[in-house]
Amino acid sequence: ALAEDQPWHYFRELHRAGALSALMPELSALYDSEKSTAVKALELAAQRQAAAEVRFAVALCPAGQAAEKSLKSLCERLKVPGRYRELAVQSARLLPAWQQPWPLSAESRLALLCAGDALRRPQRFQAIVSACAILAEVNGYDSPDRVGAQLLLDQQQCQAVDVAALVEGGLSGRALGAAIHRARLLCLAGQEAVRE
Repeated sequence: ALAEDQPWHYFRELHRAGALSALMPELSALYDSEKSTAVKALELAAQRQAAAEVRFAVALCPAGQAAEKSLKSLCERLKVPGRYRELAVQSARLLPAWQQPWPLSAESRLALLCAGDALRRPQRFQAIVSACAILAEVNGYDSPDRVGAQLLLDQQQCQAVDVAALVEGGLSGRALGAAIHRARLLCLAGQEAVRE
């Protein structure tokens, strides 16, 4: 249903029939009207031709914002595939960053990249950013696309750090980890200097 042109109809019809409260009570209140945030989020995700995993995250994240535990239990009960569950949970965790006043410091942005596992799993992070930008837009947050674009730029900058050169310089273990962290912070701090 999520890959359809109008995926919100699936949830609305389940709600109208009373089945949504039986199958997914955590979501029932989210789909009680055509103008609910969840419906708007799914409409926007479909309009942007977002992947099914992103649509799943935006369909569930309004519930996840209030209760991550409830989101996890829903995914476990429905035996949701891991990649869908992880994306929804991570999106719920990172969405509050879109509410913070931007620009954030280099340290805060690097912490967001690390929390979203942006450097080890770049494609998944891009999907998280997509889901959060959709949810931020329908919730009326300031500049959701700008926040997402900044985080993706930060991700690229941090990926450009030459880890091999640090290893060739004789670093290993914790010293290597600390050097990589410092180099990434310098990249992001350099972006701040350019913006000013």
